[in-house]
Amino acid sequence: MKKFIFILLLCSTSFAFAGGTKDNASSNSDYIASTSWTAAFADLAGIDNVQAVAPASLRHPPEYEITVSDIESISSRKYFIYAGFERMMQTLGTSVGSVQMVQITCDNSIATVQKNAQLLSELAGTQQVSKERVARYIAAIQAGAAQVEALGLKGSRVLCNKNQVYLAKELGLTVAATFGPGPVTAQQIDDAKK
Repeated sequence: MKKFIFILLLCSTSFAFAGGTKDNASSNSDYIASTSWTAAFADLAGIDNVQAVAPASLRHPPEYEITVSDIESISSRKYFIYAGFERMMQTLGTSVGSVQMVQITCDNSIATVQKNAQLLSELAGTQQVSKERVARYIAAIQAGAAQVEALGLKGSRVLCNKNQVYLAKELGLTVAATFGPGPVTAQQIDDAKK
């Protein structure tokens, strides 16, 4: 029995070290993002499970007040992905120790998604995975636009969150008015009907 346990431990230990790491890929622990939105761009770039500093459960994550432990967490990474409009950037400024600050544009237009995914995937060495994910994103937008057209809604006027204007336009909708970052108000709904 002791011999069996020894062999089992030996095998499991060798399997643990046999996995190694992927060529040309950065570990997820190298990256941290300001919000779940900036982390989503990392995902499209082929970088999985990037931690967001601001909790996604907040009504408006960019308004998150950064803590000392957040700064320590950022400082322990190689890359910090941010948009620049987050309140935490007033505290962080443009540098955090030796962390490479990577600013991206946050809108969901296909062109911006492609640009950000390319930038981040080049840092991570995940270009092929990124191409596949971005292609799926584009296909989803195109399928949504086809569905909008099939339902006879192409060109329909919509009240749209200000951060989703590009997406609404690519779906074939006409943005009558925008709201955000706060919730939509009755007045904004009324104004959009005009």
